[in-house]
Amino acid sequence: MIKVAFIGGLENGYIVYNYLKSNRFVDLKIVITYNDQCEKPSHKIFSNEKNIIKSNSANAYLEDFKKFNLDYIFVAGWSELLDETLINLPKIGTIGFHPSKLPMDRGRSVLAWQIAEGYTSSALTMFFYNNIPDGGDIIGQDVFTIEENDYISDVLCKVNDSTENLMKSY
Repeated sequence: MIKVAFIGGLENGYIVYNYLKSNRFVDLKIVITYNDQCEKPSHKIFSNEKNIIKSNSANAYLEDFKKFNLDYIFVAGWSELLDETLINLPKIGTIGFHPSKLPMDRGRSVLAWQIAEGYTSSALTMFFYNNIPDGGDIIGQDVFTIEENDYISDVLCKVNDSTENLMKSY
């Protein structure tokens, strides 16, 4: 069994979480998602799940992560920068997801900028975390189109589809 932790929120985070939870080769040891008191509906997706730590800081649970001798940490739909100690904790690595064709467009709110700047395509990138935000080695990318009439909700649906594609591929 592969010992895994998950940190995340939003719809694409829930897709990663469900994939890990349903995989018979994964032992999901610790899960952290946003506190339900957040006003954003997308942060409340995990509301009915059991045995999940609700917090806006994964870094605050470093000692809990250390107990499990993890192979991987998966991070999706999470905006907090992780401490280097937490990033380097698992034996194999910490894997993140970012909605751009990394190494381009690192940082926050990239989808809104891509739409505003007239991008015709983007990607969801799966990568190994390091101490540079969105700067680790790329594992894979799933490219999607951005149509001229797409709204952010349309592009987020494409990110969700790409999340499923990447989880199934790797």
